[in-house]
Amino acid sequence: MKSKFPRRCPVCDEPLIISELTCPNCGVKIQGKFNIPNLLILTDEQMQFLQTFLMARGNIKEVGKRLNISYPTVKNRLDNLISALGLEVNKNEKSLDEMLDELEDNKITVEDIINRLRKE
Repeated sequence: MKSKFPRRCPVCDEPLIISELTCPNCGVKIQGKFNIPNLLILTDEQMQFLQTFLMARGNIKEVGKRLNISYPTVKNRLDNLISALGLEVNKNEKSLDEMLDELEDNKITVEDIINRLRKE
């Protein structure tokens, strides 16, 4: 049985670092303090969400269907994932996908979308 990759210290709950890399072929060892890549520090829930997001090719509605969660919940989890990866989240900008959803729901007009895109 494979062990889960530990992300945090079991004693003090601080993030762990990698201190040794070993070549399985020749046995060379490299020692130092290496940060764990952001993708490896994601929680299991974040990893599952990321996999679902990628399988749905970024379609937020499809992610919601696959995970049986609401559109706002998908958006919140996506924002949390982006933050966990150390990327910037700009909550003021709406994606084209979101604007098209609003258009479909008759919340905005085509002219509104054009004006928003011109401002960017």
